[in-house]
Amino acid sequence: MQDLFTQALGINSPWFIKDVSFDNKQLNIHIDFKKGTKFTDSSADTKAYTAYDTKAKTYRH
Repeated sequence: MQDLFTQALGINSPWFIKDVSFDNKQLNIHIDFKKGTKFTDSSADTKAYTAYDTKAKTYRH
């Protein structure tokens, strides 16, 4: 099922869908990134930054 949502949402590496579940009429999609990934801020510069702290967030739509 992760492959279906990966394609439908256009998720690309280093991002991936970690888990998909459906509970009490609520669809839960957990998106994560590969450990050790470096991210760039293309609007400011091309320096790569490592994510060292993450926080789970919930969005309702």
